[in-house]
Amino acid sequence: MYDTQQALIAHLQTSNKAQAVKAYAGEIQKAVRDRRILKTPAILVMFITGKPIAEERDHQFDLLICTKSDVYDEEANQVANIQLAADVAEWLEANPSFSDATYNYELDPETLDAELLLQDDRFTIIALHVGVTKYSHL
Repeated sequence: MYDTQQALIAHLQTSNKAQAVKAYAGEIQKAVRDRRILKTPAILVMFITGKPIAEERDHQFDLLICTKSDVYDEEANQVANIQLAADVAEWLEANPSFSDATYNYELDPETLDAELLLQDDRFTIIALHVGVTKYSHL
């Protein structure tokens, strides 16, 4: 599971869609309240569920797309976040395959969906739910 998350993070870093792409575990509202999300836009990769020993190993991740507005404008921030989330989704659709030193991975476009998690006058966070299949050794 960890290797899949790390490979997904490395893959997302090549997209150049965010200043920060890193693993995340915890409550997103607490992270925002504590201002731990310092560099935005950010993509936080959070493991949700998986089948770590199945023959075809499937894992579900949330990609938390985080934007911050310095002008305290909810609408402008949400528009920026929706556009970024759409750009990331389109990039994943165009680049569904990736690998690490050991495995090949494939994103399942049928599992990709989006959900608004948080909206206030400074931050907007949209979760892109993605499924990743670890399908072969290199």
